[in-house]
Amino acid sequence: MPEPKKPHIFLFTGTDSFTIAEKLAFWKKEFQKKYGIGNSLVIDCESALTPEEVIRQLHVAFKMNTLFSLSKIVIIKNIFSKTALAGAVREFFEKNIDTIPQSDFLVFTSEKQDKRLEFAKRMARLEKADTARSETFDIPRGAQLRTWMHSRIQHAGASISQHALEYLAQKYDKQEGFSRKDEKPSYELWQIHHDIEKLSAYARGRAITKEDIDLFIPHSDDAHIFDLTDALALGNTSRALRLAHTLASGPQTQIKGSCIYLAALLIGQFRGLFLVKKLSDAKKTDQQIADILGWDPKRVWVNKKKIGQRTVKELQHILHSLCEYDYSLKTSSSNPLAALDLLICRAEKNNISFYT
Repeated sequence: MPEPKKPHIFLFTGTDSFTIAEKLAFWKKEFQKKYGIGNSLVIDCESALTPEEVIRQLHVAFKMNTLFSLSKIVIIKNIFSKTALAGAVREFFEKNIDTIPQSDFLVFTSEKQDKRLEFAKRMARLEKADTARSETFDIPRGAQLRTWMHSRIQHAGASISQHALEYLAQKYDKQEGFSRKDEKPSYELWQIHHDIEKLSAYARGRAITKEDIDLFIPHSDDAHIFDLTDALALGNTSRALRLAHTLASGPQTQIKGSCIYLAALLIGQFRGLFLVKKLSDAKKTDQQIADILGWDPKRVWVNKKKIGQRTVKELQHILHSLCEYDYSLKTSSSNPLAALDLLICRAEKNNISFYT
């Protein structure tokens, strides 16, 4: 009797890029231990690679066998991006995905799943045939976030009381960076993981205390975040630079983590400004905007004041720049503060064309 088919093609989507990255790293490491380093390929559809070069690599990967093994793992990141590279990669797999051997593993990732694409429809058919599987990973909130944090602390070799854990969780889970359940939280698991690593190393096996948290995670000056948002929105470069350096200050080993946290907060803030401006330009009243976004009308009024004379296009440019900055922090070794300074200077009101 033939063995039942097992999934060998995977699609990971969702806002939790940290868990997806951890899962991919583990799979790649285990695969390389078993089959060798030459049997893996990772392609980011938002990279600077040309479509022609990537398609050539994919042809080599799936048309040729290695010397020692037939099995290989290919990871395609940001498959639903709106880049020419992503389009070419999707087209390649739309034509060839049915012929990929069961011995090969193929993993696609994307923050959001676009079910309208022919590629997504093909994946759905493969799922019905039990050769593919889709999983969604979203950033945990509330009780799920606290469970995740407790598990990470234990894994790092430390412990924490329920009271201290709640105090730590409230540093991030304040519900200020998003307004609805389907919106991405303002915090990132990358930053929380970084903070837990610091706290656990400092505690050295003992229980983490409230005093430890205050010492290493002084994210209590939320007013500075709002001030920084105002400065960026109004094009006040000198004030924005000063506030950004205050919020990202600390030992050199903590700068990157602080910048990741700061970028997440700013993305949440500017997403709100962009939505309010777009709806306001569509002649929606404050009450209508509040109803659409699930906000208190007072919050709409405050955001309108923050926007000032910014246009939808200007706010969109700033939000796009923040998202690219956040991505670069997690994927490159560039100086995080230097990149932040450049972003702020380019956000000045008369210099908002970042990518032309």
